[in-house]
Amino acid sequence: MSYSFACDWQTAIIMDPVKPHRVGYLTEFNGIGLPAPLVKDLNVQCPYINATAPTYQGLGFNFPVNFPNNQGPIVGSIVAALQNVSWGGGVSDVFSSSCYMSQENALQLKTLQQNQPLRTTNISIGWWITNYDPEPKLWFEEMYPKAPAYPDGKINVVGNNVRLQVSLLPVQVAPHLADVYSVSFEIVPRPGFPAIIHVASSSTQQVERSWG
Repeated sequence: MSYSFACDWQTAIIMDPVKPHRVGYLTEFNGIGLPAPLVKDLNVQCPYINATAPTYQGLGFNFPVNFPNNQGPIVGSIVAALQNVSWGGGVSDVFSSSCYMSQENALQLKTLQQNQPLRTTNISIGWWITNYDPEPKLWFEEMYPKAPAYPDGKINVVGNNVRLQVSLLPVQVAPHLADVYSVSFEIVPRPGFPAIIHVASSSTQQVERSWG
């Protein structure tokens, strides 16, 4: 079974107080010759409200002790706001992702993209997608890597084409916020580094699939 999750990247950054939207966060991006992981410099308002804090270990948000009875959205920092994540569902299938990130992070990736071939295609990555289940009126974790929290993979290379695209055209989120930049990439499994991916279709229907 294949999966495709279109996320509302704008409301991933500024929460819609009226209507719930699926949102996703890129929580880790390291490797492919970067001197250090991309910084978590995008501040967001997380809409997730449930009886317990999220299970995903790579999110890194500080959920209060009285969660979910706190007032207002949870605030945290991420690498990028996801626009779309798709996966064929198989152990060797490609993960395709698009997202919006800060100028600093986008420039680092653009430099690597222009100085091909990459020194290495190895990458460590994390992400988290949450959605709203209208029947029980609950937020749930729709997709994330369960183990490890930041799976190892490789940037997909087809022939001489490295599947990493970076746009330096600024995109405005809101007048009072810094512009963001579009980045898309494909990742394939790294041999010898298996992962378990959590996927859910509702707050009660969930599976765990192997990747790598």
